[in-house]
Amino acid sequence: MRVVVTQEDIKNGQRKEEKFCPIALAIKRQTGEERVRVYGASIYIGDISYQGLGTGDFVEDFDNDEEVAPQEFELVEYVPCKDEFTE
Repeated sequence: MRVVVTQEDIKNGQRKEEKFCPIALAIKRQTGEERVRVYGASIYIGDISYQGLGTGDFVEDFDNDEEVAPQEFELVEYVPCKDEFTE
């Protein structure tokens, strides 16, 4: 899934708020899904977990009040491997 973060998403984004950062706002706008949480590279949309390619640096910069620009990110659905649940 490709996510396009616009200048409007950045302007309306809230720092250190996983549900209201620019990436979360972009996902909500593009998908209509309201249950979105962004924790750096770990992104949850509804009940599905994704890994965001390049999102960690963007979130860190945004949260630290550094200038960020509109960007596109690729999200890859995270499917845990069977071995992660065995000891």
